[in-house]
Amino acid sequence: MRVNTGFKRLAVHIPWLILAVVMLLFCIPHSVNAASTKKYTLVRGETKQLKKRPGAVWSSKNAAVASVTQTGLVTAKRRGKTTITSKVGSKKYKFKITVEKPAISKKTVKLALNKTKVIKITGTTRKFSFVSSDPSIVEVKKKAKNKVRIKALKDGTATVGAVYHGVMLTCVVTAGSGNAAQVDPDADDTAAKEKSSIEIKGYDGKVLQTLTYKKSSIAKSVSAVSSYGQSAPLYTSVNGGDGLENIYSDKNTGKVHIPNVKLSDKEVNGTIAKACAWARAVCNSKYHGYDNGQSKDKGRNRYTWGIPKKDSPGTGDYCCYSLAICAYYFAGVNMLGEGLGVGEPVFYPPKSPQWLKSGGVFFYGDRNYVGTSPYDCRNYYPKLGFTDITQQVKKAGKKFVYKAGDIAVAYKTHQHAQLIIKDGTAKKCEVAEACGPGKGKKKGGDQSGSELCVYNHLYNPKEINRVYRFTGEGVILNKAGLTG
Repeated sequence: MRVNTGFKRLAVHIPWLILAVVMLLFCIPHSVNAASTKKYTLVRGETKQLKKRPGAVWSSKNAAVASVTQTGLVTAKRRGKTTITSKVGSKKYKFKITVEKPAISKKTVKLALNKTKVIKITGTTRKFSFVSSDPSIVEVKKKAKNKVRIKALKDGTATVGAVYHGVMLTCVVTAGSGNAAQVDPDADDTAAKEKSSIEIKGYDGKVLQTLTYKKSSIAKSVSAVSSYGQSAPLYTSVNGGDGLENIYSDKNTGKVHIPNVKLSDKEVNGTIAKACAWARAVCNSKYHGYDNGQSKDKGRNRYTWGIPKKDSPGTGDYCCYSLAICAYYFAGVNMLGEGLGVGEPVFYPPKSPQWLKSGGVFFYGDRNYVGTSPYDCRNYYPKLGFTDITQQVKKAGKKFVYKAGDIAVAYKTHQHAQLIIKDGTAKKCEVAEACGPGKGKKKGGDQSGSELCVYNHLYNPKEINRVYRFTGEGVILNKAGLTG
């Protein structure tokens, strides 16, 4: 009888004992071998740099779907799913990758003048941006996510491109009779067909880089964003790279600070679109890093303007303010005052004597135009087609909506410049910027692949002292192509 009573008492406490054991198990620390898993969705042809860890060994469960290099660069190859593993000692980090295969509804379209057609992207959950290679021939208007309405405005042929993270799907549109001369941004010029490469030399005759006429896919996608801005082909180095740093021309026909001259709305929008596309491509490319005096070569800022280094040919480094300046320079705005005959003669590196001597590049060759620092550009941006909208920002406060192409500058406390590449508020927009090693949320040394980034918010909006918006006042765009 006593045994039965004791058993009953024990039975009453069993549920509590089980609960205690379960709670104890949950409190035991996980093994160091436990995997940390993240999920990413990519589209075919897209690349993504995963977080680097010293000594990591990378592998893909299905390399036919997505491959990975030993630096953690993933390339999406075909539709499907796979797992990328990064093993560091006894620890494993896993990344579940889903690859989508987007398709464009029409690859060729013929439209009578003033007629419209709907084009859409299917097979993906990602959001593509649509652009026309010549907005004066074919107009593009957003209808819904991954869906636009195109309209034929005048005779000619233009390419409508749908772009997402360096991947572009195209539709060739013949408007009206299609008799107007077609501008093909990927076509080689006559000189390109006669020779296979070109040497870029400094003013002292020294060969700094040898380029080929082979253009990368990422360079092609930037070139197709707009018919405005630089008309130069985007050549790549014989040593590799993406060609985004080689858009400059031997001759710059662009002019700035001209009274009673203003770009049309289409030219302004096209220039902004190309500047933002270039900046996004540079940030997403594995070939670019940060440099603002890290180089041991003579000249503190020698390599802040996208010039390949001796130990990393085919790549180009930038600092925060040179990234924003170069974005508009490559979109056709004469951001340095080349050939305008004021101050010391100035050319875009590597053609600039002052760059080769001191490592610095200044508007008109005159430091007085820049201000107290490269970041304090109150005397600089207003001469290049930009309007100071700082007071509008302060008045609207947190509700202010930044537009793609705006440049936000902090020069008093934390010296920094940011290029907004997608509309939004300070806490919800897309920004292309460069962060020095050990600074910002993306840390790492030079060429780690993390210093040039696209963020989804502005960095420390309270420290921003000036905001500039490109309006095209006093600007004539550069139309000169790269020559031998």
